[in-house]
Amino acid sequence: MYFSRAVGLMRRRDVLKSMGSIGTVTALATMSASGKTEEHTDNEIRYQGTRIFECDPNWSQISYVEKFRSEELREKIGREVVTIDEGRIDRRDLPKRYRDRTSPFTIEFEDVAYLASIDEFADREVKTKQQVLSTADSTISSIESVPLYSYKSTSHEVSERTGPISIVWDTFRDADNIQYEMQHLDVWSGKCWCSALPSSNRYVLLDNGNTPAQHAGFAKGTGALGAQWHVRLWDLPDGRVVGQPHYDVWDHEHITHDPDYKFDTAREKATDSYTSNVGDGNYSVESDYLYNGSGYECDDSADGWANLITRN
Repeated sequence: MYFSRAVGLMRRRDVLKSMGSIGTVTALATMSASGKTEEHTDNEIRYQGTRIFECDPNWSQISYVEKFRSEELREKIGREVVTIDEGRIDRRDLPKRYRDRTSPFTIEFEDVAYLASIDEFADREVKTKQQVLSTADSTISSIESVPLYSYKSTSHEVSERTGPISIVWDTFRDADNIQYEMQHLDVWSGKCWCSALPSSNRYVLLDNGNTPAQHAGFAKGTGALGAQWHVRLWDLPDGRVVGQPHYDVWDHEHITHDPDYKFDTAREKATDSYTSNVGDGNYSVESDYLYNGSGYECDDSADGWANLITRN
């Protein structure tokens, strides 16, 4: 089932209510009081606990190891603390209170994380795609080849799901082409997505078993210090490109914790900007419900829909 721009994408929630009233949305999803469709199985990988950043300053950068501690993890995997990511941050990209540190330090705060092994996440994506195929005629062809989420790391025992894939380009362009087109829109009119703020790697799960980091991306500053709209891009083996749009707060949640990813708003901004400004603008946009609107941080700003961009 799909809905074109002609019938108004902003009425998605009304469409979902109608779908639910006739029993089209089945056991994987139920409607909350707010009208948002949520997947119950995410509770199995949801952990309440403490997020930990162990930081080690060195010259112009700070190296960090990100961990998560939860008693619920002990019950699931036999230990309370897991490592979920690691990396380096330029001092200039950190809040002022951390920039001049010379000795190792640790930052901890209470948080929620959606954690599982990459294999378990892969199994969950397969089951969700089966649900998509069983409940509707998908606008996005070969949905089994389209990843549904991005993840923090694939090199540790446990990974963290970080956001929904919500744009698919089927436009005979690869990720580098799309990045180039968005970065070379007019600067003076504010159309250019040419922000050069820092970004971390995120990964997707392909149906061939590969787990690549983003191949390209584009971003646009908001006028607020350090904040930007950002889309990571991945090339699929079949020639399509998928994107994970979101909003980055001023320090990109590096070491600190104040996210507001605005997933749906970011999807629409990126889609509208591309289809209105790139090339001759001769594109169609249709939408598909992918059941990936929950199970990661800030999922209250995601509704589980993806935009398919094609050439007319």
